[in-house]
This record gives sequence, C-alpha cells and structure tokens, in this order.
Amino acid sequence: MKSGTWNIQRVREVIAEEDVGLVLNTCFDLSSQDVKVWGFSGSGIYNSKSGYKLAETLETFQSPPSPATLKWQKPPLGVVKCNISSSWTSSSNIFGSAWIARDSFGTPLFHSRRAFPAAASTLEAELYTLGLAVNALHDLHFQRVIIEISSPRVLEALFNPAVVPTMALGISRILRSLNSFAQCQLLDAPVEVNSMAVEIASSVTRDRRLQSYVAKGGPSWLSSFLLSEARSSSI
Repeated sequence: MKSGTWNIQRVREVIAEEDVGLVLNTCFDLSSQDVKVWGFSGSGIYNSKSGYKLAETLETFQSPPSPATLKWQKPPLGVVKCNISSSWTSSSNIFGSAWIARDSFGTPLFHSRRAFPAAASTLEAELYTLGLAVNALHDLHFQRVIIEISSPRVLEALFNPAVVPTMALGISRILRSLNSFAQCQLLDAPVEVNSMAVEIASSVTRDRRLQSYVAKGGPSWLSSFLLSEARSSSI
C-alpha cells in the first residue's frame, strides 16, 4: 500500500474471491486523508431518516418464539414474504441456496434453487444466499418485503461486520440493497417457520439436485406442503 499499489497476495487472503477484482481495480490517492462515508444516504452523510430506516430493516425478534409463531404466517396485504435458506456441510464439495417468495394469500410467486462450489463456512453460504435473494427481489420489482432466515449468525454479521472482516464488502452491499426497498424487515425465524426454503436448499446436498434456476410459483414436489401452510396460517 505504501508504494501506491495493492498487495495482491494480501488482498486475496483477506477479501472474498468474488470481490478481489473490484478491490484491485479501485484506485486510491495516498496524498488524500481518509474520510468516513455513511453508505445509506445519497450524500454520504448520516441523517436520522436513513438511520431509522436501516434500524427498521434490521429488525429482529429476540424473545423466545411462542407455539403460535412456530409456523409460517402470511404477510400483510401488499407485502411479499421471502423465506431463504442454505445447505452446507464441511464434507460436501457443494452448497445449496434457496429462496421462496409468497404473497398475502400464501400463494408462491417465485422460488429459486442454486448449487455452488463449497463455501468456506456456513456463515459464508448463508450471507451469499441472502445477497442472491435480495438481488432477486429487486429484479422482480418487489418493494415491500419481509425476509425470513433461520440464522442468528447472519443478523450478528450484519449488525457487526467486524466479526467477518473478509466479507465486509459483501455485507456492505447487502445492507445497501436491503435499505433500498420501500419497506423491508429482515427477521430471524425458527427453522419450523422456514421449512419450505430449508427443503429446497437441502435438496442440493441431500438429493444432489444440482440444476440452478429461478421459476414462477413453488416447486411441484412441495405443492401439498405449501398449500397446507397457506391454509393454516393467518395474516
């Protein structure tokens, strides 16, 4: 860094592989002083509106779930609920990534399954899956969303990126994307609530279903379970 060029070996050691090229292509001026930039407002300066919006985006319920909340619930009218999950084991050479979006009637709108080369950890797989799902929701033009993931680790990493410094850039991108929805809640949900996404993701590592896709509706092999959840849940 003192020479005005990146230490390529060091960058590859501490930065996620998909972000290495972005970092190496970033120019910097050693004669300028570092400044702090708030990434969640257009001006780069913190304001209370952007702070409150980010806090609402990262809302999480810490109290133990009651029996009534241990099943999937329909989102409010006009809101899309997206459940996401990943499947990763240290012995596997792949990990599965899945999300499923449903409306206030419990009707599956879209779902996705992806298979990727092995991640370094469960957290890396979960964060990557979250990033994919958030980008997909934007691509589908959903603006009012609830996102449920069964991972306290992800919430901790989003609140405190310092716990995973090698993924700080990716986390920053996820936070920016979350903050750009008109309305967004990111919730830590019990696994029982997230069972459909868990099943889709697990089909990659358990059943070796390696085809990656995004499709309308829900997977046909889970149609009866999706219908049951829609009938038994309430808004």
